Amino acid sequence: MSAFGIKSYFGGLGDTLQFSTLPQLAAEQGGPVFLTEDAPFRSAEIESLVWGYNPYVEGRASVLWNLGDTPGKAYTNVCNSFIKNWEHIHGFVPKNDFPIIYYKPKYHANVEGLIDLSSISVRYDLPRLVVAIKNLIKEQYATLKFKVVVSTYHNVLEGFGFDVVSITSLEQYVDLINSCKVFISTYSGQHMLGGSIRHINMEFEQHCFIPEHDHGVPDCGDSTLYDKVMKTKLFILPAVTYHRI
Repeated sequence: MSAFGIKSYFGGLGDTLQFSTLPQLAAEQGGPVFLTEDAPFRSAEIESLVWGYNPYVEGRASVLWNLGDTPGKAYTNVCNSFIKNWEHIHGFVPKNDFPIIYYKPKYHANVEGLIDLSSISVRYDLPRLVVAIKNLIKEQYATLKFKVVVSTYHNVLEGFGFDVVSITSLEQYVDLINSCKVFISTYSGQHMLGGSIRHINMEFEQHCFIPEHDHGVPDCGDSTLYDKVMKTKLFILPAVTYHRI
């Protein structure tokens, strides 16, 4: 069987993670799987975490791009599961509800709650988002200590009244999510990163805030962003509580 070539059209963390289950399914059909030579990534860390640890990806090669959001493979909600939809679209028997990474996270003691306010693709009214998160914590997690994730890689660099935790690598971020009790984020790649840990850890609670309207996301038509993504399951995962703001 000829080789498979995988890439995502965009190089963000969530853009890449959405296809992370495909190499194993392709390899099980007998073909080697490579990154295409021109596969883009927002950072080298994304490539390393998602594909470098993946035992079914054999590096980069000059191969046909036939795995990922290739021209002609339009996303549709057939299986009512985001990851299974992509598996079905590629002709595989759908098996997975979550993206997957093969990095084995380390455990950090005394990590209770994490908040990630950063978002590149979706725009938020940040003060309103902070109020909504604080209300959620007050109602459900008043006894837990939360920290805001800050990083030179993210576009939020303050704690908004919370303590902060500085992230220096994606592997460290996975360690912290895997160790926490509650993970709260925007509708971003970090939310997908939380989902990628579910193959080994279903214990932590995860919340994601999605705005009603966002001019950074096209083609919502008359629907709100929240309504559109909940209907299509676009980047929507099980084991996450979604909040409309």
